[in-house]
Amino acid sequence: MSEVLLFGGTSEGRQLAEYMSSLRLPAVVCVATDYGETVMDVAEPVRVRVGRLDADQIAELITAERPRFVVDATHPYADVVTKNILTACERCAVPCFRVHRDSEQEDGCRHFATLSQAIDWINTLPGVVFSSLGAKASAELCGISGYAERVWLRILPYPNGIESCLALGYPMSHIMAVQGPFTEEFNAACFRQTGASVLLTKDTGRQGGFHEKVRAALSCGMQVAVIDRPEDSEGCSMEQIMNKLKEASE
Repeated sequence: MSEVLLFGGTSEGRQLAEYMSSLRLPAVVCVATDYGETVMDVAEPVRVRVGRLDADQIAELITAERPRFVVDATHPYADVVTKNILTACERCAVPCFRVHRDSEQEDGCRHFATLSQAIDWINTLPGVVFSSLGAKASAELCGISGYAERVWLRILPYPNGIESCLALGYPMSHIMAVQGPFTEEFNAACFRQTGASVLLTKDTGRQGGFHEKVRAALSCGMQVAVIDRPEDSEGCSMEQIMNKLKEASE
């Protein structure tokens, strides 16, 4: 049994997992990849579970662990995962609290509702494209004309992601496998090294280094394409979630 079931894989998820560990709060932290487990600094009674789950599997886990509540600290763009978590929680009649990450705004950006729309726009332009969307987007980015020569990918440093990008035809020389977030100076150095003229990114918020990416790109004279977030409820602040965890430990 666990007091809390946390879905993480983000900076907020890691922070909350470490906080539960400091409280010695029995909990299960769910991450999608082995890499997600390696960056967790937790100890018993907090356990880490690795693997992607659909709604039925999440419901089975809730039934087995019987938590007081579930915390969704997944990425703001992980709308399918969030939907699965909510569906499972409703089915099991367990409260679910989603961590809200504030959206950020920067002047000088073009905004798109979908990646497909951004790709259509990019295909009207010449030049190199620098994507900070991660490995998951690499298949759809093959829709960019001449993608193997034009697109540089910045992804998380885990083998499966690198292998999937290589299998799609991206050269190893165009794959940057590094863990962020990054400073404005580091971003600018990456853009200059690749000769990129377009930055393709998401509104990852302060925690995801959104300002540092956009400001670096604009300082390098690049165009910036931002994929807007899916519609989401406000959710809870980190402080509110941490208060709930503290109460659960008492």
